[in-house]
Amino acid sequence: AALLRRAIPLTQHPVNTSIAQVKADIRSGLRYFLTTPLLRVIAALVGSFAFCQAIVLAVLVIYATKVLTLGQVGYGVILSVAAVGDVVASLLARRVDARFGPFVTVIGAGVVAAAGYLFLGSTSHRVIAVIGLALEAAATAVGNVASISLRHRTIPTERFGIVNNSIAMCIAGVIPLGALVGGILASAHGTRTTFIVAGSLQL
Repeated sequence: AALLRRAIPLTQHPVNTSIAQVKADIRSGLRYFLTTPLLRVIAALVGSFAFCQAIVLAVLVIYATKVLTLGQVGYGVILSVAAVGDVVASLLARRVDARFGPFVTVIGAGVVAAAGYLFLGSTSHRVIAVIGLALEAAATAVGNVASISLRHRTIPTERFGIVNNSIAMCIAGVIPLGALVGGILASAHGTRTTFIVAGSLQL
């Protein structure tokens, strides 16, 4: 709060608004989101990626302990090593987006992340599993930069908050459903089959 107080200048005059105005703004923002095909496609596509990711992450710890036979420390280590892919990809994401454009970048990121899930589902070898996790983390980082940048360029400044939050709500709303599906699949068929289903669905 102290840092924000220094970073964001205080307005000289408070902004007075009403509940009716807030409701009108929300309706306007939602209408813009629903009537803009590009934003609808982004929300649906990234939401589907988030759904598949939730399927995997919900049961990842079971896979690590039961299939890879890792303890608490080992699980933390493979997550840390995989996170290196996230960091490296984040540094390169802007160049990748500029080189290939947002559409190829987002679709490519989805394909690579799906390949990571299939890697996990095809092995009980720790090194291969870490490679799969690193691929997924790297692809997610690059895809996020491309999709969020595209949203920022598409949404008008005056509607940005409401429209952007509408998209975020669509994406975040499917994550609990993905986790539920992941748990059901893992209990019925095991974690490796669950990862293969998630990867195939994302592809």
